[in-house]
Amino acid sequence: MKKFLSVLIASLMLTGVLAGCGQKTNTAPANSSSGTSTQAAAKKEPKDTLIALAISTTQNDFMAMVEKQLGDRFKAAGYKFESASADGNSQKQIEQIENFITMGASEIIVMAVENTSVTDVCKKAMEKGVKIYAFTTNTGSYDAFMGSDESKVGESIANLASKWVDKAFASAGDKTVNAVIFSYSGNPDAAARSKALASIAEKNKKVKITKTVELGDNNTDTALKATENLMQTNPETNVILCYNGSMAIGVNSYAMSPNSLIKDKSKFGVFGSELTTEVTKAIEDSKDNKSVLRGTAQLGGDIMAAFDNIVSNSIKMLNGEQYQKDDFAKIDEIDVDNIASFKH
Repeated sequence: MKKFLSVLIASLMLTGVLAGCGQKTNTAPANSSSGTSTQAAAKKEPKDTLIALAISTTQNDFMAMVEKQLGDRFKAAGYKFESASADGNSQKQIEQIENFITMGASEIIVMAVENTSVTDVCKKAMEKGVKIYAFTTNTGSYDAFMGSDESKVGESIANLASKWVDKAFASAGDKTVNAVIFSYSGNPDAAARSKALASIAEKNKKVKITKTVELGDNNTDTALKATENLMQTNPETNVILCYNGSMAIGVNSYAMSPNSLIKDKSKFGVFGSELTTEVTKAIEDSKDNKSVLRGTAQLGGDIMAAFDNIVSNSIKMLNGEQYQKDDFAKIDEIDVDNIASFKH
């Protein structure tokens, strides 16, 4: 199993968020925040300490997995754990964070729907002595942050697609491989990642971007339907670059369905981000064209190690020990050639 370099990257999704590989790393005493906290939380026993997760959504497999893995780990360490899903609603998330403050949470892990919308409520929490762990998105006010440059994630997805194009279309001329982007701009970070997907045209002269489709939801069903519609109007499409893994699974589901208009699977590829069990199997199956999901960009590598890092860093922070304040994740580019190194 691939190890990370060092935490953060752990952050972004994991240890960096994802695990480990830190680019800029700072340590800070647990009573140090971004300069906005005026009250340090009193140390409590784990059984008396509530850790809360304010998650943007649990409506896709990846986010549901994040909620479960963090909850299981904190509970195993003896802490009380509560979570609340904002279902993509910024105002709902603000109210949930305020509720966690009222409940007496010692730490709130925030996966923001929209990072700037929760800045003030996170600052309010810190002023009351609640630790804020900003996860995947920078909330502006926080005690610890695990995340990454979302533009780099988009560029990594484009790198994977470009590499595959050179193999699948070795003798293709300039601008003869047709690419479509499935973007999602539900928050600034998502918009930055989606915008960077277009860098494939700069990376590979064979590629021509024929269309960008903005999807209102970043889930599997929405992407499946969008692919079905796309192939009716743009059947010449060879590559689809997706904002995330759930979208990529949706594209793959259509491509491998009986009614698919994609007849030559060897000349079609879809790419996204995140590494779930479903994405892993799809990438493995792509070796024999039993899948067209060819690659994924993963923040920080081993996602399970990332969750461990979040818990251990939180415990240090709550206990007044030195901890990792800012973790900026590295990004692993995963395809059929190296997928075995990332299996759990």
